[in-house]
Amino acid sequence: MLEKLQKKCHTTEKSHYIEKAHIETKSLLKEIEVELYVFLFH
Repeated sequence: MLEKLQKKCHTTEKSHYIEKAHIETKSLLKEIEVELYVFLFH
């Protein structure tokens, strides 16, 4: 049972980490988009 719990915790931690990385990547892409837009249209 403890092993199962540890596995679950690890998976939750992992998905949280991935989610965080995904959000960071999205905001980074948004910044790049804005930079490109400004560069191209101004």
